[in-house]
Amino acid sequence: MTLGLLCLVCRSLVAAAADPSDYFSSLSSDEKEDYTTWLTDHSSSYSRHEFMPSAAASSSFNSSTSEHYEDGAALFWTIDNDTQTIHLALAVHATGWAGFGISEAGGMIGSDMALFEASSPNEIIDAHVVDDRAMPLTDTTCQDWILKSTTTPIAGENGWIIVEMSRLLDTHDMQDHALKDDSAISTPPTRLIAAWGDDSTVSYHGDKVARSSVRLFASEYTPLKEILSDASDGYFDVLQDMYEIPSNETTYYELCKTFSELSGALPEGTSNVTMIGGESVD
Repeated sequence: MTLGLLCLVCRSLVAAAADPSDYFSSLSSDEKEDYTTWLTDHSSSYSRHEFMPSAAASSSFNSSTSEHYEDGAALFWTIDNDTQTIHLALAVHATGWAGFGISEAGGMIGSDMALFEASSPNEIIDAHVVDDRAMPLTDTTCQDWILKSTTTPIAGENGWIIVEMSRLLDTHDMQDHALKDDSAISTPPTRLIAAWGDDSTVSYHGDKVARSSVRLFASEYTPLKEILSDASDGYFDVLQDMYEIPSNETTYYELCKTFSELSGALPEGTSNVTMIGGESVD
């Protein structure tokens, strides 16, 4: 018997299936005008999209409502295999700055970031983060993110920043993370983060931060839950009870379960188990 480890409910799987016009659902049509205008004019340039809910929205996440799309960051991208380039757009409801990052473990530490400030509309900063709670450091080797000259980032009267950029998948820069093909189930998805704010320069984001795990290279949307369900005979959840996650800081918590502890969750009579994959429970 092959028993797959399948941990339900994953935010990123829900968001990918939505229409991008449904994102930022807490805003009125007038408040979303800059964003919806951009969608009409530019979203067709991108083959995939994802909504990354803010920390505040994530804390009350309910997959059966529109709460998931109330506040966060909208991400659009396409990968050009011929030029080995990713073309990406980030949209946030803010007036000051926005940041996008490729994360090592889902948090700020070790992340590779692109930063944009509305006060410097012709510049994008290639940066990285070394320590927890530290400000991003500008890359000293090379500035690899390119602000696309065909589109002017929007910082309109309704408070929108929409920035389009591109970068080689592998810059061969030691201060950058290479984007590797994550389309196969045997490969973990890419961990992404975003942050934004209304200050004139990049500053502490508070709960205006989002994260997600995305298969950037997938040719079309197929929920990992569906893939694992087809390939396995069942699933169980690995949970840690009675641990309170702090709301205002990045926290890493180590959870270790022995086989004897896990065996209580297995179907009766099961002795040999192969775990083929998993997703976080939010």
